[in-house]
Amino acid sequence: MATSSSRATRARCCRTRRSSARRTSSPACSERRSGQNLGAVASCSAQNPLSWSMGTSADEGMARRASKRVRRRVAVVEPHVLQRRGEVRLLSGPARLDVVHESDDIDDLIRWMGERDQTRWPHLVVAELLPLDPTGRDLQAVARLRSAGVRVLLVSSLDIRHEFHRIRAAGVDGVVSKRDDLEVFTDAVARVLAGETVITERAQAAARDDSRLPQLSLQEARVLELYVDGHSITAAAEAIGVKPDTARRYLKRIKQKYIALGHPVRTKIDLVRLAWRHGIADPDAP
Repeated sequence: MATSSSRATRARCCRTRRSSARRTSSPACSERRSGQNLGAVASCSAQNPLSWSMGTSADEGMARRASKRVRRRVAVVEPHVLQRRGEVRLLSGPARLDVVHESDDIDDLIRWMGERDQTRWPHLVVAELLPLDPTGRDLQAVARLRSAGVRVLLVSSLDIRHEFHRIRAAGVDGVVSKRDDLEVFTDAVARVLAGETVITERAQAAARDDSRLPQLSLQEARVLELYVDGHSITAAAEAIGVKPDTARRYLKRIKQKYIALGHPVRTKIDLVRLAWRHGIADPDAP
């Protein structure tokens, strides 16, 4: 009897285990495989918490990696509102950059950066800096930005060629002509951010060295710009912080350099015309 009872007990246990196995392959788990029932997914995941936790860890890892992909930051300095707004749209749209500041003056950008934590500073400044400030303020700002690790891309019409050479000497990281296509502009932005130095073909053509252009010192160029724009020699001297006699010596050397290149300069009108022809002054300026 005991043996018969034991056999019956073992048979019941086997039937129970088989029934349990059948329940494990319940419709709920089939629904998890087909993805048709979110409640079933949660229920069956509870039966196998390891697979659920592995999925969660993978999701968290992807989130952490995504959080490390910080958008590069850019600031725009452009005195003309329509041009500035167009650049902002291109940089925040197709170029996928974070435009953190826009203004019409580079000093305003420097002040803004001084009031912010360095983690908010731009990686790149896209700026129109021509015509340069006669006091050298713009070139000093470029030097300060680059010493802080900020890259600088000049976007300009490049009408004043000798100033282009001065700003290149100051160490900008790239130059784009305002006549360049939009694709050329966005490509130059990406390459400068990647650490390259870029001067587009149009920029090179617009600012190509001219053998007829005299090689002027920084102070001589400043005096000439002011003088041909209608300032008296005394006013030009005051603007660049020198005595009038010193400014007159600069002007005399400028005339001598033009004469040495075969350009006779007898009057102020002669000097103005040469400055216009060589892109040193703007004939349309008021």
